[in-house]
Amino acid sequence: MILDVLLTALSSFVIGTHAVVGKSHFKSREMPPGANLVAVAVLLALAVYLLLLWTHESPLAAQLFGLGAGLVSLWLFHRTVAASRDGALHFAFDVEHPVSLVTAGPYRLVRHPFYASYLLFWTGMAISTWSLWAIPVLLLIVGMYTLAARDEERKFSNSSMAAEYAAYRSRTGMFLPRLAGK
Repeated sequence: MILDVLLTALSSFVIGTHAVVGKSHFKSREMPPGANLVAVAVLLALAVYLLLLWTHESPLAAQLFGLGAGLVSLWLFHRTVAASRDGALHFAFDVEHPVSLVTAGPYRLVRHPFYASYLLFWTGMAISTWSLWAIPVLLLIVGMYTLAARDEERKFSNSSMAAEYAAYRSRTGMFLPRLAGK
């Protein structure tokens, strides 16, 4: 029960941090409709995972993994915020083209460290519930962030930074770092 409380508190803190920091960090003129759908999906996913967490028995290792993944995802999120503070980034699904290419901090290793941090958090939550019902929710979340990342990559490819982005893309992974030699 103590781990259930800790996971509930941590997940609420992570989602709240994403919302509060994201609101001031991203420079979109207005919240894009797609970003609003992401926000709704996030809240629904959180509700499902917390329901599963509190209504199913989970092994200690699964809950500890969830806590660890949540903490690491929070660390990655804040490192990404620090690295992209001056990048004038937009919300997911914004129609505007990017105005800068951030390659410092976590961006040295992955092209989408915000999404990587979100996916790490959601994977940890899914595992912490130890329920098969968590899998479709996780797949929906992965699909949603993959669509957002691909949309951003398309915009880079159609911008004045297309060549620079292609070189950057060739040396970094989308959500996970590339293995040496690839």
